[in-house]
Amino acid sequence: MTFGRYLLRHGIVSRGALADATAAMVLFGGRLGTHLVERAALRLDVLERHLAAHQGAAVAPPERLEKPSAEALVALPETWVRRHKLFPFGLAGGCLDVAMRDPGNRTLRSELARATGLRIAPFLTSEQRLFLLLEKHFGIRRQLRYALLAPDAAPPPEELPILLLDEVIEDDPAPAEHVWKDLAAGDELIDAASFARLYERTDAPQPGGRPREGEWLVTSAASLAALEQGLAHARDRDAVVSHALAIALTHAKVAALFAVRGTAQGLAAAGEVASRDLRGVLVAPEPGSLLAAALERGAWVRGVPRQGGLDARLARLLRLAPPAELAFFPIRIADRVVNVLYADNGLTPFAPAACEALAALCQRVSTSYSRIIVERKRRMC
Repeated sequence: MTFGRYLLRHGIVSRGALADATAAMVLFGGRLGTHLVERAALRLDVLERHLAAHQGAAVAPPERLEKPSAEALVALPETWVRRHKLFPFGLAGGCLDVAMRDPGNRTLRSELARATGLRIAPFLTSEQRLFLLLEKHFGIRRQLRYALLAPDAAPPPEELPILLLDEVIEDDPAPAEHVWKDLAAGDELIDAASFARLYERTDAPQPGGRPREGEWLVTSAASLAALEQGLAHARDRDAVVSHALAIALTHAKVAALFAVRGTAQGLAAAGEVASRDLRGVLVAPEPGSLLAAALERGAWVRGVPRQGGLDARLARLLRLAPPAELAFFPIRIADRVVNVLYADNGLTPFAPAACEALAALCQRVSTSYSRIIVERKRRMC
């Protein structure tokens, strides 16, 4: 029985609340319980109690989580804590108490026991509580970057998304991607191998297949047909994003997708980009920007980015050289913009048909999302 059906069977949430949370889970990532708590359909302690009952596990006592033993905190290598999102909080008699989201994962428990030489006592905790603990005690924080917000604007706390947690947590304590340093004598700005990786292309997937992470496809009619089929049959948001970006590159040099929830939060980028990884990039639509216009109108816009404005700052983050123009294409579901597609064609302005083709692509993305939501609701409810 799914957790959604468990909640319905026991009368814990309404069918409408479950349907809304399921749709948000498909569009923005995260777990069902996280969305239910965010929508005030469940309190956090109630969520944890029912998750534990559904999984047949014990809830990690909040009072013990707040005061973990020093021995427990160093009993697990931080690489394990970071990779598997684990919080060790008690150690006694050769038994390590570990809070996790999936205490029923026997494989992980066995690996932990072999790695530590200790017996593992798994306890359940919600991802909201878990990530707060990881930040407080291990300094593992969500990688949110505010460089693209309007100048001097502080993001309101209520607009900071609590979702996409797995996707934006830092993989390394000090990412070096945007660190500037002076070049030494004889240093090159970029090495040949790194330059080649920025422009690499791959073969198309088999029909219905899914691009491997970081590989963006293109060009032939057969490749495009395979990508279109893959988008039409995508099973989750990540597959939709992969195929949509690959198709967008048949009409643009750079494409990027953002989830929209007040702020726009980066999902991924493709093409002639400085970085494909947009996780943790938050963009507050700046009044007067092309992005704000697209979101307000619910229709695509194109134009030359204003120097120093949000659109120009976003383009500078995404690509290696300023584009001649750029465009934003909103993706709507039930009259609500849930994603926005950024596209530019480098130094060449868009051909008239290109923007129409990208707008049509966004319609197909919306159709795929809607199908996935219906399928997920059917399984959940």
